[in-house]
Order: sequence, then structure tokens, then C-alpha cells
Amino acid sequence: MSNTTLSGDMRVQDLGVSYFGYGEVVRGVSFTLHSGEVMCLLGGEGSGKTTLMRGLCGMEKASGTLEIGGKSLISVSPKSRNVTYTFGDDSLNMRKSAEYNILYPLRLRGEGEEYCRARLDKVVRLFGIADLLGEKVKNLYPLHRAYILLARAFIRESNLYLIDSFSPSLTYAERSKVFFALVRAAKDSGGRVIYATDRAYEAHYFDKVGIMSEGAMLQCDSMSAIYNRPLHSAVAGIAGFPDIAYVPAEVFKDGKGWHARYCGTEIALPRLICGNYDGKYAVLGVRAAEVKAGGGIKCKVRSVYCDGARRICMLDTGSGKIPCCDGKAVRGDVLGADIPSVSAVYDCESGYIISALD
Repeated sequence: MSNTTLSGDMRVQDLGVSYFGYGEVVRGVSFTLHSGEVMCLLGGEGSGKTTLMRGLCGMEKASGTLEIGGKSLISVSPKSRNVTYTFGDDSLNMRKSAEYNILYPLRLRGEGEEYCRARLDKVVRLFGIADLLGEKVKNLYPLHRAYILLARAFIRESNLYLIDSFSPSLTYAERSKVFFALVRAAKDSGGRVIYATDRAYEAHYFDKVGIMSEGAMLQCDSMSAIYNRPLHSAVAGIAGFPDIAYVPAEVFKDGKGWHARYCGTEIALPRLICGNYDGKYAVLGVRAAEVKAGGGIKCKVRSVYCDGARRICMLDTGSGKIPCCDGKAVRGDVLGADIPSVSAVYDCESGYIISALD
């Protein structure tokens, strides 16, 4: 028995997922996933990543639109959706062989031996694990276990592959190998893959990133697009952008446009989408490149971050913390700063962006 797969885009629109006993804990999620694409669900514990994936595979009640190739799956049973959900190391039977663990999903569904062997041969070649098949999982290195989990995920031809985060014991180099193999498998199969993690540095490997917080998807786009224009003031922290910080300030409009009053200085703002913010407080998205050394804002260096290419100091202004590119300042230094302008402004209550793109 083989599995029927659907071709075309996966479209999710205004999806809500109810968790038993807690009501709707994920709400308003929308995104599109093309064949062969891998999307990373990024968010901390309790952000809604797992609940969303359980709703997508049918393990929890969902509302809204969920369709692949124009076919609605929202009312389809979990088994008929043909969705693969692969958990971490805990889902493996450590006392059994790698081959047993890889084939387990097919055996569970009653697939024939010929089909099982054909699919096993395919994933063995795809992930280069021929030498591991006879080994007990408990004897394998974390890297090899990750490959076994990938092989177990792709052993089935599925409409959607859901994968929980890999072991934190993987080194950076090993993690890179695993993610490159995951992306290659997605392209090879033409499948749609969603990978969930709370580690921001993992998201850079994938086509799209869905930023999750408190049951909502704040933004879904490529990581570069999210960095260039975060749509919510919580995005930079979740995505791990050390050169973007947020501070409250009073905003106002005059004959020259929109401005903000911050620490005794005026900051030029982009056009806001609503005139009702005049004379009220908003949140300024301040980038390190927008902060200049010298000026009337007195600051104290609270921390220094270096990523190998740049050195970013976090400056305490007394009314918040702002980032600044400085190659010499050290923690504890007192210096002056200036913010001539910022490129993004956010609503204090909702957190969403209120500045226009033009």
C-alpha cells in the first residue's frame, strides 16, 4: 500500500488550534508553503509551536483554512491527512536497531515489504546511513541519531513533514550537516517541511521563518526580510538580532514630519500610519547603525557583543537600552550618543509596526 500525496502549495489562513481543556491557544496563523520549502517555527517554550503542529496534523481541533493543492484538510482525519510528525530522540527505541526505528512508521501503517524496502533504500542513499542500519540506537553518536530521525521522517511519502527540534548536544558543525541534509531531502522529495525550535541560530538555514509568541505567528518570511523589517517589537528578541532594541518615546507631528522626544533630544521618524499617535507614546525600533557616537544622550556601556564581524555595545540611557557599533568602548564606560533618525516605530500596546514603508 502506498500513500497518496497532493501536489501544489500548502495554504494556511487564519488558523486557530484548540488545546484540550484550554480553549483556543493558537489563533490567526497564516502562511503559504511551496513544494520543497522548509519553514522554521521559531519561538520560546509556550509560544504555540507544538500546538500549531498538532493542529496541522489533526491531533488537535483546528479552525480556519488548511489546504494543500486546493484540497481542504481541516476536516480530514489525522491518518488520511498523510502528515508525518517526527519528535526528538525520546521518540526512538534506544534498544532497537536504526533500521527498526526508521521502518517503524511504515510497519505501524501496515505497509507491504516491497514498499518498505524501496523506501528504506531511498532514505539510506539520501542520508548516507547504510553503515548504521544494524547498530542499536543507544550506541550511536548524537549526529547519527539525528540522521536516523531524518530518515524516519522521510521514510514515508507525505503531504507535510513536521519535525521537532534536534538534540542540543549537536555541535555547530554537526547541526549544519543535519540541516543541509534536511533541506536537501525536502528539495529531493518536493515535500513541505516545518521544523520547530527555540534556538534562533538554527533558523538561518531555512527558506522561511515563522516567529511564534503567545499563540500567535507575529511574522512569516525569509530571515533576511524579517531582519530588514520586523513587523512586531518582539521579533528581534526572538530571532536573535543583537543590533536592534526598542525604547518608548513621545512622538509628535509638526510641519517637517514625525519626530520623537527621547532623553532630551529629537529623533526624526518615518511617516506613521495614523495621526492619532500625535502627542502620545510609541516604541522606537533603534538599530546599532542608527546610533552615532557623541551627542547629548548620556549612556553607560552595560554589555558588549561581538559576532566576529562587528562589535556592538548595549548602552543604558536611563530610559532604555540602545545598541551602538563601537570598536573601543568596554563595559562600564560612560559616553555620549545621538540618534538622528530611526526607520521603524511600533504601537505600545499591540507591539505591531505603525510606521509606513515609504
